Amino acid sequence: MKILMFGWEFPPHISGGLGTACFGLTHGLVTHGQSVTFVLPKVKGGPNKTHVSLIDAGEVHAPAPASVHRTVNTWTSRMKWLEVDSPLTPYLTPEAYLRETSQLHEENHWWTSRREASHGKMEFTGGYGGDLLAEVLRYGLVGESLGATESFDLIHAHDWMAALAGAGAKRSSGKPMVFHIHATEFDRCGEHGDGRIMELERYGLESADKVIAVSHRTKAIVMEKYGIPGGKIEVVHNAVEKENAVGRTNIPFRFRDKIVLFLGRITMQKGPEYFVDAAKIVLDRWRADKAGWARDGVPGVRFVMAGSGDLLPLMIDRAAKARIVDRFHFTGFLRGADVDRMFATCDLYVLPSVSEPFGITPLEAIKHDVPVILSKQSGVAEIMPHTHQMDFWDVEKMAAQIEHILRNEPVTRRQLELNKEMLDSISWDGAAAEICGVYRGLVPAG
Repeated sequence: MKILMFGWEFPPHISGGLGTACFGLTHGLVTHGQSVTFVLPKVKGGPNKTHVSLIDAGEVHAPAPASVHRTVNTWTSRMKWLEVDSPLTPYLTPEAYLRETSQLHEENHWWTSRREASHGKMEFTGGYGGDLLAEVLRYGLVGESLGATESFDLIHAHDWMAALAGAGAKRSSGKPMVFHIHATEFDRCGEHGDGRIMELERYGLESADKVIAVSHRTKAIVMEKYGIPGGKIEVVHNAVEKENAVGRTNIPFRFRDKIVLFLGRITMQKGPEYFVDAAKIVLDRWRADKAGWARDGVPGVRFVMAGSGDLLPLMIDRAAKARIVDRFHFTGFLRGADVDRMFATCDLYVLPSVSEPFGITPLEAIKHDVPVILSKQSGVAEIMPHTHQMDFWDVEKMAAQIEHILRNEPVTRRQLELNKEMLDSISWDGAAAEICGVYRGLVPAG
């Protein structure tokens, strides 16, 4: 089967879990005999040798801007495209959005204030900057063009940035479409998310013949918030690449202190403030009873927040006001081997997300023999019943669980054993096999 797939990022140029998931899933799909053509707004860094055929949307001939107004009006009657220099990013908070929009003029239609098509082609940066919404719209035109010119059996689109592209390809080709939800605007911003993104998500969900959700939690949100019937939605959990983990013994220098790690975007969705507050409680207890902790094999405790995001300055300020900066460290954004080394250096990983559709990082931690603590609001918790879990807001319980794991080696060892068994049972190959089942339901063999 030939799959025309639309996404926004693909290794080696990624900003988060979406690119990692797309790589793992497509690798599994190819293993199962599928042929995947992956469309990106911009293929960066020159030709990439990989298991899929990559198409750079900026090299595709698409309708000229003069025809855009009629096309936009056919997408959905609920959407009004007047905003131009949009500051949208997938992870922008409402507060940051309001600050950004106060600096912009939103008087004209988006295409009149952006770059004109050059020789029938669109221009893309492929980033998450201020031009994102305009690029999403242009991407939709490219999708419609590819639907009419490419040879394929089925369309697979990932998240809201690819909703218009996938639906456009479906409209021009008549082929079935799968819409893959990795996160919703409700996960990122709660009830106060950007209405335009929500409408794009709704349009993709309604246009699709089948929806794939990364967790039962995400499926429930799609049903409740968007009114999509449950029978249209299939749950396929993510996995993790298990090779090339940096061994803990390969780290030349490690603190004698136990290290507790937060790694991810420092945004509202990820709950970084709850991690800082729990760290304050743990460090206060350690300072009050250093001898007792030392007897349990914990001479000291340190906390690390690895990542970047709009809340980073606030978290630095929060840690300073809590007077824990001597044992609370900020690394900034990490990628590639540095992420592996960070996992190999730490002793405990905490995911305190307020709303996490899935969450691959806990699986990365387990791959590096690191125990984990999860918020109950994380989709990955569905496949990790043996981990310590708590509500994201319950910082007292989070602190107690951190202390319990650090000070009890048998508890740590038992959790690692159970989680290793879980990790052995999941794979991108298995996830791809489930997706192939969804495909077969839409495109019967023969």
